[in-house]
Amino acid sequence: MPTQTHQNQPSWAPSTATATGPRFCVEYNDTHHLLLDLVIPTSLFAKQIDSGPLRIALKCDGDDNDGTRKPLRSVPTWKVCLNGRSMGYAVKRWPTDDDRSIMDAVGWKTAAVGVIEAAAEGKDEVVYMRGCFERVVGGSGDSETYHLMNPGGTPGDELSVFLIRGG
Repeated sequence: MPTQTHQNQPSWAPSTATATGPRFCVEYNDTHHLLLDLVIPTSLFAKQIDSGPLRIALKCDGDDNDGTRKPLRSVPTWKVCLNGRSMGYAVKRWPTDDDRSIMDAVGWKTAAVGVIEAAAEGKDEVVYMRGCFERVVGGSGDSETYHLMNPGGTPGDELSVFLIRGG
């Protein structure tokens, strides 16, 4: 049986996540999301995905300015490393209406890769990847990992995302 973390959440739990370009959104239920914009060029992100297994490490500072520790999902900015290389920053933000329409378009799918046609003139089509992720929370609350699951329910090695508190 999984251990419990200090936030009364299991240390292992499945989550659904969607990546659209350099954006990563983890859905915990219908109302809670962790949406991170990876502030890196889409072409560089796509090149990293095409080169094989992708490891995204998101690192944040240890404490808030007042010395308190925020839950990892509340941290606003992150340093991004792709496959061990520093690649810029990620910023947490609230979903926009466009984000919600993308999530609605793929919401019924549990695992898929595809293209959503542009909703309006002048808008770009959206390439997306959606899947079930194994979520593992570190006992201290200073790390969370998300590992893309294969369709049979076993962990895959194609994509892993690590949230790590430093210092």
